[in-house]
Amino acid sequence: MRSTESERVQFTADFIYWYLEGPRTPPLATSAPLGSSAIVGQPGTEILRGDDRLQCRFGGYNGFRIGSEWWSRGAPIGLETNVAILERDSSNITIPWESTSTLALPYIDATTGQWKSYIVAGNSPDYGPLSGSINVYSRIEFFDEDADFMWRLSEDENHRLVLLAGAHFLQMREILRTTGTSLELPAQTTLLGVFDQFNTFDQFYGAQLGLKGAWRRGRFFIEGRGVVALGADAQTIATKGDRVLNTPAVRTQTDYGLYVLPSNSGTFERAQFDVVTEWGVNVGWSFNSRVSCHAGYTLLTWNNPVRPGDQIEPVNLSQVAPGGLVGAIKPTIPFRTDIFWAQGLNVGIDFRW
Repeated sequence: MRSTESERVQFTADFIYWYLEGPRTPPLATSAPLGSSAIVGQPGTEILRGDDRLQCRFGGYNGFRIGSEWWSRGAPIGLETNVAILERDSSNITIPWESTSTLALPYIDATTGQWKSYIVAGNSPDYGPLSGSINVYSRIEFFDEDADFMWRLSEDENHRLVLLAGAHFLQMREILRTTGTSLELPAQTTLLGVFDQFNTFDQFYGAQLGLKGAWRRGRFFIEGRGVVALGADAQTIATKGDRVLNTPAVRTQTDYGLYVLPSNSGTFERAQFDVVTEWGVNVGWSFNSRVSCHAGYTLLTWNNPVRPGDQIEPVNLSQVAPGGLVGAIKPTIPFRTDIFWAQGLNVGIDFRW
């Protein structure tokens, strides 16, 4: 096994390819035959986007992870750090302009509990025949960092077992945006637009305990590591909406959309207790006493972050109607949470001196 007397520092660099659990969303776009209202649950209605978890464009995320170890000479204590950063990736789906069928943004009416639809293409009850398109965009950014004191529990030439105690930090930013754009038919001189955006920002700060160990046989070795962190999330949800009516004579713009109304527009913050776990295993080969390579697998779980699709609620459109509010003020910001996981493969190299 590596000697902490002669080799006090280790540096590790990994290429990682991880899968992140996409955000859960309600139905965000529906279609139906011409003449229908494309209401969820009605015959002929098809959900084109949403009602599941949105995934990134390529399925997985590339990134890198850098780790280090430092041992105090002649003592059973040390320090380790790890930082993992993934590329920012997104899903951007556009349902193209179509005048031969109905295209809609679905929503639940908070006063009746029934599904309804905002017609983007087809026969609108407010504007007549429309041609239109819907765009659904989502993006995620993820960052993982921890630092631990190490206490060597046991070690010989073939194995090592180490106790870990330290701090864990996670950060995740997400965006979910829907845009519906329509033109009145047949003249196509009047433009209609409805825009909604949900941003979430989660930061986890926690204290963690764990173990890591290694077993060696000749040049071959296996390493494992597991930690559990208890702490709190700093959670931020920011929403905004917009509607546009642009005619040859006038342009009208309002600061609410369909899912984001005055009752849930703005920035909202809170703190929430949370639990994070991270588990990993590597198998590797030592070229010599200073350099080795390895490949492995990591699974991270995060119990209670807020995610943008979970913040979409039934809407009460009477709050922006000429007659004024009828019924409860909806939607609100529910701060609904959802378990999150990240998992994937890594391959890297270790340097020791």
